[in-house]
Amino acid sequence: MNIDAVFSQLIQVGRVSEMAEDGSRYKVAFDGDDGEYLSGWLQVLTQRAGDDVATWNYDVGEQVLVLAMAPNLAVGVIVGALYQASSAPVSTDANIHTTKYKDGTEVSYNRDMHELTINAVGDISVNAVGDVNVNATGQVKLNDGAGVVTGECVCAFTGAPHLDVSTVVLAGKT
Repeated sequence: MNIDAVFSQLIQVGRVSEMAEDGSRYKVAFDGDDGEYLSGWLQVLTQRAGDDVATWNYDVGEQVLVLAMAPNLAVGVIVGALYQASSAPVSTDANIHTTKYKDGTEVSYNRDMHELTINAVGDISVNAVGDVNVNATGQVKLNDGAGVVTGECVCAFTGAPHLDVSTVVLAGKT
C-alpha cells in the first residue's frame, strides 16, 4: 500500500461551491484529472457546536482543506480555509489578532499594547437588557471634545445643581 496515495485521497484542497440553507454543510469543488468534480454535502469543523455555538460561514469560491472520512470525498469534513494571494494574512505580528471583513471593517487586538481597536465602516450598535457601564482609568472621549456637564455639583447656597464640567468624560459637538 502506497501511503502517499492514501493521504492524497484523504486530504484535499478545494473551493466552496455551495452552502446549505442552514449554513451547516457545504459542497466543495476539486480539480481532478478529468476536470472539476464536486463533493457531497460536507460538515464543517467549528470552534463550538454545543450549548454555545460559533458561526462564520465560508464564501463561495473560498479555498478550503477537506479531510475525507474514507478515500471518498462524498463523506468528509472541512477543517479550515487557506490563505490565498487575494486574501493574505492582515498582520504578520504574532501579538495581533485581527478580523478584517469584506466591507473594510476591522477588529484588532494587540496583546503587547493591551489595545482593542475597532474600525467600522458603518454603524456600531450596543444593545443591552440591563445597564451598560464604561469604566476607564483614563479619559472617555466622544468626537475629541471638551468636558461634559455632569450635574453632580450642587450649590451650597441655593441647593440647585451647578454646572460641573467633567475632566474624564469629554464630548464634542457634531
